[in-house]
Amino acid sequence: MRGLLVLLLIGLSLSGWTWGARGHREVARIAEAHLSSAARQEIDRLLVSDLDANGLPSSRHDLAQIATWADEIKRHAYGRQRAAWHYEDLPVCTSAAPPCPRGRCLEAALHRQLVLLADRQQSDARREVALKWVVHLVADLHQPLHVSDDDDAGGNRLKVRLRPGGRVRSLHHVWDTTLVRQVLRDPPTLSAQEIGAIDDDIPAWIAQSHALAVDVAYGALPGFHCATAPEQDLLLDAHYQSLARHSVALQLQRAGLRLAHLLNDTLAPAGTHP
Repeated sequence: MRGLLVLLLIGLSLSGWTWGARGHREVARIAEAHLSSAARQEIDRLLVSDLDANGLPSSRHDLAQIATWADEIKRHAYGRQRAAWHYEDLPVCTSAAPPCPRGRCLEAALHRQLVLLADRQQSDARREVALKWVVHLVADLHQPLHVSDDDDAGGNRLKVRLRPGGRVRSLHHVWDTTLVRQVLRDPPTLSAQEIGAIDDDIPAWIAQSHALAVDVAYGALPGFHCATAPEQDLLLDAHYQSLARHSVALQLQRAGLRLAHLLNDTLAPAGTHP
């Protein structure tokens, strides 16, 4: 597969949906706008028989509508058993290898689902489920706190505030939802150089996302040091929030463009190149 560079300045539409639902739907929308005709036709064909989290016909017909399925199924045994597929515990402060017991982690799960999606010998039902996982997991790995951990469940146990006296939230929630909402409300213009090459190097995507966690999500926290646990109810200052919003905007764009590239290659008819 060939890596490509996006050649125009991108103030791409970060329209109004949150790596909660809005973030996933926005990544899917960006991808949808960059699909090849062959990939779009195959996706349309697979989605004809889409089932929702309860196993009922859904009438969903585009990537944005299926983008949150992998979270919706968490209330069922099938989804709960696959909860570990949504993250990768790369440590922030050491170089220790992350655990991936029996392949139950994000990168391994994504590779398995890509293989299923590409295999035209599989049933349409299995390939359509794989499509839903691919759409969701590509977005998850671009959320820095889904691929990072500081012994705090990816920021879920670290409590922060956005303003003095404001609501206490987890750092993970801030990156999953709050910052995404802010970016969608007031999207920055991003350059092609910032976004970088749009390729299919999944380990490099994870490393880039993890680096943002090390440098920004954790590293820019006021007073953060690896040797000590961060202060609880930490106030995220204006400088931190500005850096974090820019990082979130970049990751949403990268995720959408990379997802499109991955789907265009994976769903290309045999013997052709997108």
